[in-house]
Amino acid sequence: MKLRRDPNNPILERDTIVGYDTLFNPGVCDVDDKVYLIARAARDDRRLAAKTDRAYIYTNQICDHIVFVSNDNGKTFEFTGRKMTGSSSTWIDGYTNEISVPTYFGPFGTEDLRLCKIGNKYVGVVHVMTHTPYTGDHKAGGRVGLVITEDFRHYKRYLIGPLREEGDRDGWIMEHSGKIAYFSRIKPDATDKRKIKYPSIQVVHFDSLQDLITASPSFWHDYLENVDKYTIISPTYEWEGQQIGGGPILEHEEGYIMFYHGVQKGKMYSTGAALLDKKTLKCIKKTKEPILYPEEWYETGEYGGDSKNVTFVNGARYVNDNQIEIYYGAADSHIAKAYVDDVNEFVKNMPVFSSL
Repeated sequence: MKLRRDPNNPILERDTIVGYDTLFNPGVCDVDDKVYLIARAARDDRRLAAKTDRAYIYTNQICDHIVFVSNDNGKTFEFTGRKMTGSSSTWIDGYTNEISVPTYFGPFGTEDLRLCKIGNKYVGVVHVMTHTPYTGDHKAGGRVGLVITEDFRHYKRYLIGPLREEGDRDGWIMEHSGKIAYFSRIKPDATDKRKIKYPSIQVVHFDSLQDLITASPSFWHDYLENVDKYTIISPTYEWEGQQIGGGPILEHEEGYIMFYHGVQKGKMYSTGAALLDKKTLKCIKKTKEPILYPEEWYETGEYGGDSKNVTFVNGARYVNDNQIEIYYGAADSHIAKAYVDDVNEFVKNMPVFSSL
């Protein structure tokens, strides 16, 4: 069940946009007759601090999320010159209305924006490292941020979710059964009170997007205390290692297809897929082996990659009724694309999964 890579990979290479060193982990969405792609882009004024056996470590690593547009159904993308988030962006706490700004220490900042559509709004779901009264400093963790727009020129940015919870990331939102379903990835806590053994994928419902934005700290406290009740996927196969994170979700007549990543020992990021029940959003099928894993030079980091052995799925869309293209970050440096050429067969052949 391996995906077919685009022969023109990487479709966007590092060092191709003035002022930026890398382009990776893109969110995508169809907007009328265009395809919008939002790339995480590391600014080129960062400084190399250290090198390990799997990654380069930088100080002053400022990441913007910059906007590309395709007019030919995703075949080619042009940079618009605009940002969806940037170093000067401010964020409003959805509950307190306090204003925060991102921090940029070491590898932190804003990370891995996924692009979702809710009604007539487009929502970027992103991980934000911030200075707030709750976090104190960058080591205390981050928040999930929502970047909301209707035209990709004017934005509202909100911080949501648990406070001081660095493990709350890999978010996605969608309309489901008349409500808003919010997906994220929560880690076990340091005191081992949560009834999850490894970082896993959760979903919780809200009556509206506004209710998600304004949910209280007490709600999120209860959510974390009972996080096992909201967990829909946990690591079970060798390729998933001891950590998974959700990715883009697309509807199919048999359920919802979620593409997600697993992190094996040695920090190799591979891609898999799951099928979620249309009513309950519980996992009913899941790939036993990765459908995409680092093999090519732009994925292994063999030539100039910031990290080694990374395929990080961050966006997906239907090219037509029975073909999906997924967009992924390769070695934290490039953007690449791969295809599910027959979605119906892909879903049919996905192994049935039972957590019992």
